[in-house]
Amino acid sequence: MLTNPIGPLTGLSAPTENQGLIAQARQTQVFDDVLSSAMAMFNRTNDLQQQADVAQLDFIMGRNDNFLTVILAQERAHSSMNFTVNVVSRAVQAYQEIMRMQV
Repeated sequence: MLTNPIGPLTGLSAPTENQGLIAQARQTQVFDDVLSSAMAMFNRTNDLQQQADVAQLDFIMGRNDNFLTVILAQERAHSSMNFTVNVVSRAVQAYQEIMRMQV
């Protein structure tokens, strides 16, 4: 039975400083994405709250006689605010859990 000898492995290398920098850049990019996503969520919540305020003011001033639009705008703002508060709460809990870890 003839066997072929195993040749050298190509394409594999030991971790280098550049690979560490690349990994760190990827982690930074992920954090940046999470942070920008959170800021977009806060901005969207603020926009919905302002839209609800405008709808309520329009109804009070008589510019809009449809009460349903006021209720829908307020419910959208309320739901968005609840979601945002829950996300922030979970992020704080995760941070506290990480800070409690023993290294």
